[in-house]
Amino acid sequence: MRFKSNLRPNLPLRPPGSPTRALLSQGLTKKDFLDTCYAIWKKEGLYHVHGHSFHIGGAVELLLAGVPPEVVAQIGGWTLLAFLLYWQWVEEILPKSTYQAYKDQYNRVQARIEQFRISHRIPPNIPDLVNSGATSIDDLD
Repeated sequence: MRFKSNLRPNLPLRPPGSPTRALLSQGLTKKDFLDTCYAIWKKEGLYHVHGHSFHIGGAVELLLAGVPPEVVAQIGGWTLLAFLLYWQWVEEILPKSTYQAYKDQYNRVQARIEQFRISHRIPPNIPDLVNSGATSIDDLD
């Protein structure tokens, strides 16, 4: 059986002059992508969602996939201290439903990050250290 299509080859998916068409013809920039996301989120009443959520989500996904914490920190452009500080609050950042769905993986990642912290001789009270003025791992000595 042969599929018969009434569409011409290379028919544009969007009419000329549409915003989506313009984006596709010139490439999607970070600004255009985030502006589109913000417009959707605002329409849905999600004012607290920021582009940084993609960065955080990517980091969590890499950690859950087993990528070593130091590699995730480097990929994300974080200092080790910023990365460990962020991870201290991951349970608050992740929605409860997401946390429950990935609880076993989260516990494995948490154990790996704890080993990472210990191997780099970083004290466990990271938030207190940051509040006292530490801005890098070197400040902890």
